[in-house]
Amino acid sequence: MKNILVLVFCCSWNVLQAQEQDSQKFMLSVQSGLSIPSGPFAKSNIENSLYFSAENPERWISGINKSKSGFAEPGYFISLEMLYKIRPAFGVLLRTGYSTNPVDTETISNFLISFFDGREQKFVEDD
Repeated sequence: MKNILVLVFCCSWNVLQAQEQDSQKFMLSVQSGLSIPSGPFAKSNIENSLYFSAENPERWISGINKSKSGFAEPGYFISLEMLYKIRPAFGVLLRTGYSTNPVDTETISNFLISFFDGREQKFVEDD
C-alpha cells in the first residue's frame, strides 16, 4: 500500500504543483501560522532542569537549564519573503520572520511553591 501511494505521488508531481512557473521578475510572499514547540523545547519537566547553587544545593535554585526543558507553549509565526529574479534560473531571495512561544509559568510557579513548603512563589516570564 505504501509503495502504491509513493508511485501515485511521483507520477502526479507535475499535476500537484501549487503554482505555475512564470516569468515575473519580482515576487512577494507572506506566511503565518501556528508555532508548535517540539523536542526538549516543549518539555515541562522542571525536576531534571534545575541548576542548584553550590553554596546550598538543597535549598537554593539558581536557574533552569532550558536545553533540557523549555516550558514552551504553542505560539505563532509570521514570515515575509521577497524574490528578485536576475535570470530565469537565478535570483536573490530575502527572507525574514518572527515566531513566539509563551513560557508555561504556571508549572514552574507550582513547583516552586511545593519546593519551598507552600510559601507563595511566582515565576514571571521576562523578555
